[in-house]
Amino acid sequence: MRYGLAAAALLMAAACANAEKVDSAVAGRGGDAGIAGDAGPAGGTGSAPDAGSPDAGPAPDGGALEDACDGLVPALSGAPIVADVANGSVNPTPICSAARPDEGTGTVPLRFATYDSSLGYSFDNAWVFYRSSDAAVLGRRQWSSGEGPVALITHSEGFTGIELSPQSGDIDLHSLAHDGTESGETPTKAQRTAVADPTGSGMVTFEVERSAAQYALRYDRFDSNAALMATAVVATGAPLGPDQDVTWVAGTTTTGATLVVFATTDGACRAVWLDREGGRMSAEFAPTRCAVQQLHPLLDGTLAVATNDLDGNAVISALARPGMARLADPPEWLAGLRLREFFLLPDGKGYALRRQGAGRPIEILAGTGETCGELRPPDLEKGPFVIGRDGTLVEQDVTGPGSPCTFRWYPQLFE
Repeated sequence: MRYGLAAAALLMAAACANAEKVDSAVAGRGGDAGIAGDAGPAGGTGSAPDAGSPDAGPAPDGGALEDACDGLVPALSGAPIVADVANGSVNPTPICSAARPDEGTGTVPLRFATYDSSLGYSFDNAWVFYRSSDAAVLGRRQWSSGEGPVALITHSEGFTGIELSPQSGDIDLHSLAHDGTESGETPTKAQRTAVADPTGSGMVTFEVERSAAQYALRYDRFDSNAALMATAVVATGAPLGPDQDVTWVAGTTTTGATLVVFATTDGACRAVWLDREGGRMSAEFAPTRCAVQQLHPLLDGTLAVATNDLDGNAVISALARPGMARLADPPEWLAGLRLREFFLLPDGKGYALRRQGAGRPIEILAGTGETCGELRPPDLEKGPFVIGRDGTLVEQDVTGPGSPCTFRWYPQLFE
């Protein structure tokens, strides 16, 4: 299946928004769950967020905070492991990225591809799988021009590769072991991306089915081997015109519930909670804002909702509680944050985040949201980072004199 630059860019933006980047979907971007992009036009109708039930409760005393933060803030010791996944390539248009390491062997998966503007798609698309402890190459997967995954969703013992067609927008799922060995490819009719389950147990996708009578939004849930486990039509609407589409953004909680926010090209947005089988957990409702960019899973089973502010920046503006047909106010520790990266730490011990803006550190928070400390690796400012399911911190250097394909990592830093 071939993919173009625009399609790849959409998918990678999605990966950054969801559990896969946040161990978010998205394609989701965290995640890695959710997908970048508006759920529909801004200014939707709906009631204002209510306070909901209390979030973290009263502030803990000093002893409780010390217990919650115990062992969360790691100490950097020694130099990081460094790898150039481009292997000295001088191609002027390299495309490089990192997926989250898995927790089975601590594999660091790095992608190297190049883009040919005359062809309209990538070639030399490869994923290299490094052992996190010493950068030994466990495997390398190379796909033909215009084919292969452009993002990976991380599971406990391997990965699911996401391949996107620029023509149809459909995705294929590649089942990969920790060393990149492929056990199967699963074609789907899903569009845009897959949304990772933050527990690592699989992913969900959405497909828009068109007919003369109506459109239908279909939910599919796959396990970590890309086997279809559940499917259901979750919403319907008036038939779509030739220039109309249905856009959506979704997030899956740590308890397996999924919130999807969707809208037609020129219609108001709607949202609904779904259980693992695709059954409705709530009535459809109109979110307070339609410009939902990301849905971040939190350790208490809720989703933090990031919407666009007046300047077009994603800011945490609400909290979504499973089964509740309205949005609540976000907890104080998240309200108004403009996040660059956001990860759940291994074993549900807490969070790691970086805010937008120059010179920002990695902030480490307890599961209840209290700040425990911060981490400032010497080259953090040179690019994005991911934190693996095994706790490995992987940084990308996009500012160096060579290609943006140099990566540094600290094995199992967040244990």
